[in-house]
Amino acid sequence: MSLKLVLGVLIVAAPAAAHAPFVDRTIVVAPPTPTAPVPTPGAAETQATSEAEPGFEARLTLSSFLYREQGDPGPAMIAGGEPPASSSATRRFFADVRGELTARRLGGGVLRIDARIRQATARAQSGEVGGDEYELRTGAYQRGFGALSLTLGRQQLDALAATRIDGAAATARLSTRWRATGFIGAHPQRGARSLARDYPRLRTTDGSVGARLIPIAAGVGVSYRRPLWYGDLGAIGVIAPDPGPGFPAGVARRALVVAAGYWRPRPAIDIYHHGQLDLLGASGAHVSEASLGVDAWATSTLTITLAGHHVDRDGYELALANQLADPDPALAGQIDNRTQLVRVAQDAARVTATLAAAQRRWQFTLGAGLVRRPATTVATADGNPYTFPAAATTELTVAVLDRRAAGGLRVGATATVAAPIASPDATRTRALAARLTVSRERPDLDLAFDLGGHHATDLGPGAGCAMLDPNACYGTAISRGVDGGVTIAAHTGRDWLVLLDGHGGVRVVDSTFANQSLAWPRQLWAAGFVRLQWRYR
Repeated sequence: MSLKLVLGVLIVAAPAAAHAPFVDRTIVVAPPTPTAPVPTPGAAETQATSEAEPGFEARLTLSSFLYREQGDPGPAMIAGGEPPASSSATRRFFADVRGELTARRLGGGVLRIDARIRQATARAQSGEVGGDEYELRTGAYQRGFGALSLTLGRQQLDALAATRIDGAAATARLSTRWRATGFIGAHPQRGARSLARDYPRLRTTDGSVGARLIPIAAGVGVSYRRPLWYGDLGAIGVIAPDPGPGFPAGVARRALVVAAGYWRPRPAIDIYHHGQLDLLGASGAHVSEASLGVDAWATSTLTITLAGHHVDRDGYELALANQLADPDPALAGQIDNRTQLVRVAQDAARVTATLAAAQRRWQFTLGAGLVRRPATTVATADGNPYTFPAAATTELTVAVLDRRAAGGLRVGATATVAAPIASPDATRTRALAARLTVSRERPDLDLAFDLGGHHATDLGPGAGCAMLDPNACYGTAISRGVDGGVTIAAHTGRDWLVLLDGHGGVRVVDSTFANQSLAWPRQLWAAGFVRLQWRYR
């Protein structure tokens, strides 16, 4: 068993598993006391429907977004060639309506509905693409029967890897600190944003549309609470019908163990983690997710945060494979799309120190990080796999915040430098980004202005393809840009919210390929977002 797998087992099985309260440490607070309250787990619905809560609550949200780029055509790559576009010809626009409803004391239980309708359009010179989305996020009825709570319908089990099901889940209170959960139901496609894509249809080897893919998910978990530590630990299994030829072995089934936890061993130390261990699937046993963090108050004004993350997800899911591995009937059922998905891992480690001064008026933050991608091997048509070498980048961030600037403003400045660790491949980029923010908060109106800029340079020879080597056949680019905008949030009473955001900027890119330098025309972009929200209680 590999060291990474052993570490994953220890993280997942550790006795502190729950969704940790990820505290925003950009705000320095005093060290917590040993008697600091710990969030109480959700009680049975018979308790949740107390007279203090409204019997009916509704929320309606209207949102609209527009993004547009503009720029003159770039120089032709060859003499007499077609000048390439320097900016996207697509205008990205969407408008959606989201409705949320909670009805308590309905037949002794609670009905929750969360639905969204979105109309998305992308207009280009070649025509119009996009489409409407009809999404049901939640549609469930929950009823308590003493120590047992039963939920039927579409639901998301956050404590069990945020698994979505169309089925049933039961939670039993074993004691004041322990409870057990079990569930079973159909498992919508992960990442689907519309009912039409929740359960896609598979394609047969002759290219025709086959049966609908309906995986079944089931799992069990336990939750526990103590004054200074609490958590959830569970096991999940997913199985789907055999997709038939053309799909990798193992994509139709999956089994994993999940956990996330929080522990306060001392008044000034918080420890939290999250882990996900895949036991069965297309890639076999491996740690697909692992996170560990520590927040420590060295003094009442100095906070130190340590965090590490590992992601090694299986990208070749059954539904995704079905979309890419589309048989071509003209080739007698052979798959001919020249596309494959590979599992790419990533590791990140960060340390941040935040100091408050002058009676917490000033806040100074210094952070450093390391992001690493291990070597990745890709299969080729000639049977000789190609390995992309590992790549790593370091990051350094400096931030200053004045909470009580002139005129009651909050003024902050942040700068980040990213530089690669020596590597011969094409993934080496040095970048600098800086941003200035000015904001003011009032009971009925919040205003925020920001202005930023970036400069990124690819570190490579920019030579042409002298050999069939992916690490030699690439160009380089220098990107520079500035952007800025304003965000306004207006609160009208306790039931209305209006949010307006407008940003725009300019980018300039110079590139080099095959020993030829290209100066691209200036690119302009603009984005706007509007949201209107109404709540009734």
